[in-house]
Amino acid sequence: MKTWIRRGALVFVMIALVAVAFPAWKPLVRKSRWYVIASNVGQDSLRRLGWKSDQIDQGATAAPPDSQIAPQIARMHSVYEKYLRYSGTARADVAGRRVLELGPGFTMTVPLLFAADGASYVVGIDKFVPTIRSSIRACGTR
Repeated sequence: MKTWIRRGALVFVMIALVAVAFPAWKPLVRKSRWYVIASNVGQDSLRRLGWKSDQIDQGATAAPPDSQIAPQIARMHSVYEKYLRYSGTARADVAGRRVLELGPGFTMTVPLLFAADGASYVVGIDKFVPTIRSSIRACGTR
């Protein structure tokens, strides 16, 4: 009897996680804080099970139009310059340093700019971006 209850509970939880993560519900309950929390837990569970691999709200993201590329690059360089200014670090002082950026978002631009300025080791960690394992040396940058 207990086995059937456990299996039933597991099936119910899995159905609930899939239902909560289903994007059709978003317009109806987006303002609810509990829906957002449950949706994030559901989507994270689907990722951990290997059933989903995209970023939250980035599943159908297309490349930006050409007219938006230059402004986005300028914004990323601006963010990098602010990192340097607020940390009191000059570009020349980046060489040889180890850098950790928490929350770089969907692009790894800022960590790559640190690497381009000579940082010896750069890591960018973001909770909602799928793990990407690569090496700058493997990319041919160094």
